[in-house]
Amino acid sequence: IPEYEAKRYVGRVKDGGVLLSVHCETPGEVLRAKEVLSATGAADIAASTESAGARIAEPQPKHQPDAGRA
Repeated sequence: IPEYEAKRYVGRVKDGGVLLSVHCETPGEVLRAKEVLSATGAADIAASTESAGARIAEPQPKHQPDAGRA
């Protein structure tokens, strides 16, 4: 998220607010999440998509030195 948004969220959480993140797989799930949050009094509801570069790195195998070399 942009830095200005992060600063706003930090301020609101420090003031007792709650920051909630919901992962949705489909546009229908996004709509349903927004409906539920709105119906329960949530404010500042937003949706975004993951960027193509935002992926969890695969664990890399540890380097094993050659046992036969001296």
